[in-house]
Amino acid sequence: MLRAQLTMSEHEHRAERTQYAVVLLYLERKLSRKRAMSALVREGIEKAREQLAHFELTHINVISRLADTYQQSISRLRPRIIVRGDQTHLTNPDNASRIRALLLAGVRAAVLWPGRGHPLVPAVQPRCVAQQCRCAHRGSLTERTIPRADRLIGYA
Repeated sequence: MLRAQLTMSEHEHRAERTQYAVVLLYLERKLSRKRAMSALVREGIEKAREQLAHFELTHINVISRLADTYQQSISRLRPRIIVRGDQTHLTNPDNASRIRALLLAGVRAAVLWPGRGHPLVPAVQPRCVAQQCRCAHRGSLTERTIPRADRLIGYA
């Protein structure tokens, strides 16, 4: 697995990052239309924040709370994010929790981005995001579609 990662071309790395980012943006748009699920995410983040009185931010209890929040909410939306990697690491419960917490953080970043004065997300046409998301989900991002997706998520 490490050898595969090290031998991947820059294009392949960009395609992989772009796929994750486009799907996260798309899931944020879907989440924003589901009030009950958005409330569940807010409650989960608040409960994790309360745990900070007892644990460090990187403590597995806090990470597990955030991972549970992701699993009970955003992970139920389609398309689902498929994380690629070595199954030895992906099946480790602590690693799986870290990954889910990071995915929650990615969706949360997409929610907060416009509030920081960045026009990226509001300027994105939902149809464009949906098209890029379908490409990413099918794994058909190409030399032609990556530059558009890169502009979409701010890599370019």
